[in-house]
Amino acid sequence: ANVQALGLLEVMSFNAAVAACGNAKVWMQSLQLFTSRTSLSLFSMLPLRSLGSVLSALGDAQEWERAFGMFNEAKFRNVYTYGAAITACAAGGASRQALYLLDKARADSCCDAVAVNAAISACRSNWVLSVALLEQAIAERLATMVSYSAVMTACDRCEQPHKVLEC
Repeated sequence: ANVQALGLLEVMSFNAAVAACGNAKVWMQSLQLFTSRTSLSLFSMLPLRSLGSVLSALGDAQEWERAFGMFNEAKFRNVYTYGAAITACAAGGASRQALYLLDKARADSCCDAVAVNAAISACRSNWVLSVALLEQAIAERLATMVSYSAVMTACDRCEQPHKVLEC
């Protein structure tokens, strides 16, 4: 039991360190820490919380290509990692990749409001697609105020502010 507790404590500490690097906007250190430990036997199942933290750090650094690639190489995924990967793509304006990941999240039953909102934000230059995503989110009961705000931004950017009222 002590070995198990020690292992859990090490994983929790590791996750906290990866997240702290990401929060401090030092994505390279977050990535290096993550990749240095994932080869150890203790981390044979990719720590999803750490992966999500690295993906978030990469997104904040406008490194969506790295985030997208890293996510696609991961053996395991969850709602948190899908949301982080889609958000990273949205931050880089990679709408096609964000929509691809949103479709995968839905197929894997890992779709939540964060993923949907990030995908809508990724489509900020396409008001038609943003509105369609909002309508789908409403049908799935995933729409939030953030969803509406992202669609308003897209409609405003495309000089179609009246389209928001139709939703």
